[in-house]
Amino acid sequence: MLTTDQFISELEKATHAFNGEQKVLAVKEVLGRAFRAGLELAPKYYKQQDGHYARRLLHKAADGSFSVVVMVWDVDQKTPLHDHDGRWCVECVLKGMIKVTSFEHVGKSSCGGDLFERRQEVLAGEGQTGHLIPPFEYHEIANALDKACSVTLHVYDHELLESTVFVPRGDGSYDRERQSMTYD
Repeated sequence: MLTTDQFISELEKATHAFNGEQKVLAVKEVLGRAFRAGLELAPKYYKQQDGHYARRLLHKAADGSFSVVVMVWDVDQKTPLHDHDGRWCVECVLKGMIKVTSFEHVGKSSCGGDLFERRQEVLAGEGQTGHLIPPFEYHEIANALDKACSVTLHVYDHELLESTVFVPRGDGSYDRERQSMTYD
């Protein structure tokens, strides 16, 4: 069993020992090891939220270099297409299964809307990890289970307090909207 304090200590080491893509891959390895070692979070982190997926802060580094957020996805809960505000992210599925659909921004329409092309759809189960490194940071996440919740653990470059969501216009393009990121 791995304690939360031990997990955070390993993340501190990984985020300070490397830069760029090496840092992201080191964090990804820490998340995978934490899952295999039986990282168990307090019960409050596993609670579902009515009406939207739950987003709970587990840790924010004292120097602001990274944050750890637990997300709980009830049946039919998902994100809109969004970015990560130019920040990397590493995620691990702790419980259940999620569907991650990645997109590439390919320009603007003649009416000024953002255009995207779907690049990859991944079903990730328990213990699987993934990452985003800008400029490839556009995606949607959804609970892939139709009768149970899923729980994911996310490590962000700094604290992700805002992002851009992309709202479909109906003509294949999207409008940008800034979204504040809150915790439940």
